[in-house]
Amino acid sequence: MARELNAVGWYLALLGEYREAIAMCEEALPILQDNGNLRNEAATWDSIGYALHRLGDLDAAVVNYRRSLKLYGEVLDGYNQAEVLDHLASAQLELGDAAAARAGWTRAADLLAETGSPRAAAMRAKARAVGVRPDADR
Repeated sequence: MARELNAVGWYLALLGEYREAIAMCEEALPILQDNGNLRNEAATWDSIGYALHRLGDLDAAVVNYRRSLKLYGEVLDGYNQAEVLDHLASAQLELGDAAAARAGWTRAADLLAETGSPRAAAMRAKARAVGVRPDADR
């Protein structure tokens, strides 16, 4: 049930219904936390962060992205860590922290390269666009 609540919340956010998305995801969180489902809890924090980001509440978005990132790290999910790092770096850049954004996109590129994802190159390009020269694709 909680996973589905987050899925609905995510799609609401993609449709621009950000407040409804947050409400749906917040309904899922206690269920996920009670069940100890870290992976889906991480996804839910990311969904909330994404909706807050789109609403312009960048500081709150960063907090939620970091919660998500920590949990994905605990379950060793490099691919989804990279996805969250992409979201986090975008918010950090909007907040004026180019160094943090570069570092996030570089780390995302490294994680994606480890998984063999072709998206590693896109993350490296984002890092370069804000003035970093990350290592060549591995």
